[in-house]
Amino acid sequence: MTAFAFIGRAFGLSEGSAGGETLGGALGRAWRPTHRHRKGGLYRLVGQGVYEPDRSPVAIYDDRDGTIWIRPLDEFNDGRFDPV
Repeated sequence: MTAFAFIGRAFGLSEGSAGGETLGGALGRAWRPTHRHRKGGLYRLVGQGVYEPDRSPVAIYDDRDGTIWIRPLDEFNDGRFDPV
């Protein structure tokens, strides 16, 4: 399974799924930051997912360069990131 497929399955999106937004659609929208990291970087929260080994929730986000980041949801919401 590719990382793209894993991420898509993690938060209920898939390439070409009928009736809902796909991961490709979520990542393909015009990039606008939703959060600023405390160190200054800008990021867009793409969605939430589940880390398969322990079923813990994760935040899936990207940066302007297209790098996809995954972090435990608790860390994303602990004050490291502020909405813009």
